[in-house]
Amino acid sequence: MSLRPFPFLVLAVLAVSLPRGALTQLPGPGGCVSTPGGHPGCAHARGLRGASALAVSPDGKSVYATSDFAGKGAIAVFARDPRTHALTQLRGSAGCVSSDGSGGSCAKGAALHGTTAIAVSPDGRNVYAISSYGHGDGISVFARDPRTGALAQFPGTDGCITLTGTAGACATGTETFFVGGVGSIAVSADGRSVYAVSVGAVDVFARDPATGALGQLAKPLGCVGGSSSAGSCTKGRGLLDAKVVAVSPDGRNVYVAGGSGDSNTPTGDLAVFERDPATGALTQATDASGCLSETDSTCARASPDVEDPTAVVVSPDGRFVYLAAFGLVTFSRTAATGALRPVGKTAFSASDLALSPDSLNLYAPAAHENAVDVFSRDRATGGLRPLPAPGGCVAEKSSRCARARPLDQLQAVAASSDGRNVYVVARDAVVAFARRG
Repeated sequence: MSLRPFPFLVLAVLAVSLPRGALTQLPGPGGCVSTPGGHPGCAHARGLRGASALAVSPDGKSVYATSDFAGKGAIAVFARDPRTHALTQLRGSAGCVSSDGSGGSCAKGAALHGTTAIAVSPDGRNVYAISSYGHGDGISVFARDPRTGALAQFPGTDGCITLTGTAGACATGTETFFVGGVGSIAVSADGRSVYAVSVGAVDVFARDPATGALGQLAKPLGCVGGSSSAGSCTKGRGLLDAKVVAVSPDGRNVYVAGGSGDSNTPTGDLAVFERDPATGALTQATDASGCLSETDSTCARASPDVEDPTAVVVSPDGRFVYLAAFGLVTFSRTAATGALRPVGKTAFSASDLALSPDSLNLYAPAAHENAVDVFSRDRATGGLRPLPAPGGCVAEKSSRCARARPLDQLQAVAASSDGRNVYVVARDAVVAFARRG
């Protein structure tokens, strides 16, 4: 009898004793991929120096991770094993796309300097990455091979959009496009719109469902910003230091959060927009329901505090919104208008958030303690509670958590569409977990 499946049998036996939603790191080298020499025991991968964000394709076949190191950027491309769910980087230059080609080990791409976020279209045909590095700030556009997951950047100016057009290599965005750097990107569930958030603004793009090509809406609908963007953008409120964006599953609303954790003048905003399903254009209610803010008197007062937000997600049923800020805040959502009402807060700080597809769990990497915490979610009330031990968290070193490695400098988290896995970005690495279903 072959003993090769033994590690996976052990994993399965251990998982039976864990509560639903608990995480168990995949065994051996399948439990993590990292830059060569970065983390002992992990499989080696290219394009992960300064790993920053990740996305799982809707078909569950591929995982993409961005990196940002010294102004250079890359996208690492991994196939997800259908049996073990471990990640294997594609061979040769198909395994990564980088701003400089990485000496020939990766394909060379445009507008990838300082790549910080990534999204896959709902139909799985395209990947969009955003960069934030000087005048190279922009979006890069890729076609995705549905069989292998490999990426091919669109040719010419269809392949990227930047503030300056990058000397004709890319299309040119609006006058305020990505000023201050890009923080987040989201694709609407109908696949017709892409939204990118920069400091103080959200940029609006129409996506061609047939080709995946992007075109920014004409002024002033192509972006929504604060008073500094007057003339180029529609004026919006609650956008100070905007960082992260989410689109509701029904496509009716877009939520943008931002703020600063400055100890002298901490700020926090959460802007609420109605989305035109035909064009993707955004409008904001003129009354206080259009935003929550710590400092903007035209918005509803943010209570509990929403200082320095790092992530915003909408539940699959569209009834609740979760914000990672100075604590983890739960809002109920009014489907007709998208308006938010705070219903709870957990004293927990996270660098990112991900909901399981069955909406029973929320996963929150806590960078300050090198751990990923797991919350059980009440689908009726939206309430969160920490999953009990064992299984309530995974950490490198902790008496309260199961052990996993490496989990230092946690950046991002994503769940697979089948709900069987959770992947997190750590320092120069992607870590793979099985989820107890």
